[in-house]
Amino acid sequence: MIADPPAMPIGVTAYGVPLTRIATDLGKPLVKNIAALGALHAATHLFPADTLLTAIRQALKDKCAMVALNEQAFAWGARMQAV
Repeated sequence: MIADPPAMPIGVTAYGVPLTRIATDLGKPLVKNIAALGALHAATHLFPADTLLTAIRQALKDKCAMVALNEQAFAWGARMQAV
C-alpha cells in the first residue's frame, strides 16, 4: 500500500486502486493480485480481457472453485481503475 505516492515524471500516469479492500470485500485477500491484473488491463489494454481470463482459468484448472472468485476480482479491479 502506498498512502502518499511519489511525484510521477511527465508522461507517467499512476492510478490508485484499493486492491486490499477489493480482495477483502470479496472475502479472500489472496485475490488482490488478480484485482491488480484487472486494473492493469483497464489502464493499458495490453491484451484482450479474454486472454487474461483464459490464463487465470488455466492457472486454476486444479482449483475450479476459485475460478469464479478470481474472475470477479479481475472485474472489480478493472472497474475500480476506471473510477
